[in-house]
Amino acid sequence: MVGIRHEFISEKDDSEDETLIRPSDWNAAHVGVESSVDYGLSFEGTITTYTDTTHFASTALAGKGDGYFIGYYVYVVWDSGGAGAAPQGEWRLISGYTSATGTFAHTAFSTPLAEGDKVLIQHPNIDTLAIDTIYYDSVSGVAGTAWPIGTPLMPVNNYADLKTIVTARKVSKVNVTGHLTFTSNWLTDKNYIFEGQIGLNNTSYSTVNLSTYNVSCIIFKYLYITAGINLGDGTGPTLEKCIVGNLGQDCLNDSNFQIIDSLIDAGADLYLNCATFINCIFLDGITIYAQSEHVYILGGYLEGTLHIGNCEGGIVLNTHNGEIEITDEFEYYGEAYIYGDSKIIDSASGRVTIYDYFTHKAGKVATFTKNITSAANAGDVTIATVKNGTCLIKSVVLRSNGATTADLTSAAIYGGASKVITFLDDTEAAKANIDAIDEQVSWTGAVTLKADKTIVIDLEGTGDTAVDLDIDIEYEAITDAAYLT
Repeated sequence: MVGIRHEFISEKDDSEDETLIRPSDWNAAHVGVESSVDYGLSFEGTITTYTDTTHFASTALAGKGDGYFIGYYVYVVWDSGGAGAAPQGEWRLISGYTSATGTFAHTAFSTPLAEGDKVLIQHPNIDTLAIDTIYYDSVSGVAGTAWPIGTPLMPVNNYADLKTIVTARKVSKVNVTGHLTFTSNWLTDKNYIFEGQIGLNNTSYSTVNLSTYNVSCIIFKYLYITAGINLGDGTGPTLEKCIVGNLGQDCLNDSNFQIIDSLIDAGADLYLNCATFINCIFLDGITIYAQSEHVYILGGYLEGTLHIGNCEGGIVLNTHNGEIEITDEFEYYGEAYIYGDSKIIDSASGRVTIYDYFTHKAGKVATFTKNITSAANAGDVTIATVKNGTCLIKSVVLRSNGATTADLTSAAIYGGASKVITFLDDTEAAKANIDAIDEQVSWTGAVTLKADKTIVIDLEGTGDTAVDLDIDIEYEAITDAAYLT
């Protein structure tokens, strides 16, 4: 027990005979005996003497035994100026301690200490008890690997020291501020989390350049990710709530690349082997190149046009809004499935038919428009062909875009094998009914046509002057992927 005082009360006064052995005053306060000493890991004091840039004394911290605090760190809790100025918030290593006066020797602070500053003396191992994250800051961090470098108050500022610190302290989380460039393969002994900061409206963020090194055991969060990734074991990292820029051609060596709840930056080129995008936002002008494996885009939103080129594997898309353009370099050796609120605006492959399952799924009402500018006496001209299943034709409108040429006699519309179905006969579609701009005739009803069946217009006339007619068809897919083309 340390510093405990006991009051002993005696009802009998001490004898006045000084020849007798007497105890001390029974009525006096008595100090208990210190039976053990436990100084702890952290001590607080106030600077009472400033000697020079590397020495100070605190009488409250005296009496612990010479050299006791060597290897500890001194942290400035409060600057006596009261404005939070340096060296408040700084740590420095203690190299000497004189017990009698409470004098400390330490490495110099950025600004000298002053009498009245409040300090904390902390054991070097206390960080292993409380800190499970290493802090990196390319702007305000420092070089080195000794504690407290890597802590929130003294982050490390370079990749090599960061890797050394993470290894030595056996932690799995890294907080990134500023810009970090990988210059070697990362550790593969456990799963690591690298987390940064993305500001409001994505206007400011921490950036990571993965270069071409193995980062397969890392989950990246709230970071702007760029550059190629070449993972030695072929396993891709996970990017979660990140902004993704260019991912170079080295990514084609990797598989199982996961990008979750992230924003794909405008104009980014993504070279991926096997990748899954979950609930991502794709800005305009992004191109995805994939080889060997599938690319899955599940959920999310296309703001503009997503270009897909040079893909040897299959691709599965389930997105909302926007357009998907299949570029001239596009080659499929697998299958492609398009779901969601998107549409294909070009398909140059010839290797696979790409079906828009959202626009043409069973029960979905769609429209088809065809402009006819053939000769007035051309005879049968194909308007539309049914593809990939059965369609229900619900209405057909024939509309003139101007004064119809005098050569035209009629423009009847038929469907099915041998024109067995009549939508508009030659009387209904006679020249007299469509010889001025926006004059039109129409049919409504219900007719089903199977795959490869056609709808044609029979142009009958006395000469070959071109007509200018629009045909608008409303239809519904009876089977998934059925549509008019």
